[in-house]
Amino acid sequence: MNIDTKEILDDLVRVRQALERTPTVQEYKQHGEYSYSTVRRRFGKWNNALEAAGWDVNVKTDIDREKLLNDIKRVEQELGRTPTARDYDEDGKYSTSTVSQLFGKWNLAIDAAGYDINKELKINREKLLNDINRVGKEVEGTPTVRDYIEHGEYSHETMRRVFGGWNDALNAAGWEVNNEANIDREKLLNDVNRVGQELKRTPTVQEYKEYGEYSHETMRQQFGGWNDALNTAGWDLNKDIDIPPEQLLVHLREQVTEKNIDVGLVEFFEKNIKYHYSTYNSEFGGGGWRAFARAGLRPKENVPLSETKYELYIRTAKNSSNPKLALYGMLRAVVGLPNYIVKDFDMDWIRRLDSDHQPTLLTVPSELLESTDDDWVAMLPPTYTTESGQRKPTQIDSILQWIREENIAVGTKYRKQGNAVKTIMHEAGIDADTLDLRASIVAHLARKGVSKKKIKMQVGDEKTNWDRSVKDYFLYLYQFEDYCHPDYEPSGIFLDPDSGKVRKI
Repeated sequence: MNIDTKEILDDLVRVRQALERTPTVQEYKQHGEYSYSTVRRRFGKWNNALEAAGWDVNVKTDIDREKLLNDIKRVEQELGRTPTARDYDEDGKYSTSTVSQLFGKWNLAIDAAGYDINKELKINREKLLNDINRVGKEVEGTPTVRDYIEHGEYSHETMRRVFGGWNDALNAAGWEVNNEANIDREKLLNDVNRVGQELKRTPTVQEYKEYGEYSHETMRQQFGGWNDALNTAGWDLNKDIDIPPEQLLVHLREQVTEKNIDVGLVEFFEKNIKYHYSTYNSEFGGGGWRAFARAGLRPKENVPLSETKYELYIRTAKNSSNPKLALYGMLRAVVGLPNYIVKDFDMDWIRRLDSDHQPTLLTVPSELLESTDDDWVAMLPPTYTTESGQRKPTQIDSILQWIREENIAVGTKYRKQGNAVKTIMHEAGIDADTLDLRASIVAHLARKGVSKKKIKMQVGDEKTNWDRSVKDYFLYLYQFEDYCHPDYEPSGIFLDPDSGKVRKI
């Protein structure tokens, strides 16, 4: 049964009233009755749906470029690859219209974020569409995925990345997609089975969108939902209900050990794991990161530096002959400041710099924070503890005094602070993601027994938009360093990192 446009708009109104603001794509995915793909097929773009509902679209030209770039990086980390404009339209915090306002083109934003532009995006869309039409003429009808794989010049993956899905590519080329409501159910089930047999496992919705001959909307109309279609076709459901956490972790560990694939978390779950990504996220939280840690597998990103490397980073930063590099490097070493806040650093944020009895404080104004009306106050410690237990000076006060006395321009007048951490890591010979530094602060303080409350304030947990949490690194230390923080009470299922044996707590 076709969904009436008014029903979709009514549901948008319902979500908006519940949130008391215009919803983003992500918020509608979480709270809406219909799938985002249904909304996109009906209106073309999310902003078109918002306009149809009579609301202003989520285009914010006053968004700071650094915030937007950080959000693009977040999406890249979740996908495990450079995101396309369609990826960001679905998973980004801001709209692609906002990106266009600030950067002009999507590829310019990708370049500014420091990523290689997808080679697929460089292929002229017209060439892709012409090739689809050529294949259609050869097969004398709407080409299927299998037709294109057999006769097409480009890869099906290229089509997916450029257009979002095979049916989207067909629409763009002017072909009618196979979304008729009266298609024989047996044909639909046979096609589900074909895709599953090619993948050698239960296909996800996204995989069927990519490889199936018919639209997901057709499946929904015929069977009520994707899981209903899978169940009818005799496949185990992806979003498995009541799968024991032990079974999930053991399977994850077996697959990682067997395949040893170094890809992003989301991509790994979608392509290599029997159970659906959402199953792991629902059971363990943390977007797959915690599942890896509980399975005794070191996550593939946001991993803290060892104490040796962390100490080396601090030593390299504080000894820099460049005052700005030393300042921004040390601020990132001892406070969990994201780049979008660091770039607005102002000497007025500094308190008690000249005190001989109290440590210097850094106060970040509330208007720069994501989720609080209060300022964020963090300590700039005069010393840090080395791996051997010695106390050594951070020299932050000296660096700040150097900046002040020489009247050196900082903050908005200096736009290269985002590269400070990369520069210092390069000089120190440390091969790690810059995002690992915030994790390193948590781990360093946790190893010293600093309370959870103080650590949360120092790194801005709950003050800024951070995918991880302090508790995540308590879990990490418990699993990989056999250290249990006083404020951490492990519970549930863990697999021993060395043996893989299950230990229930």
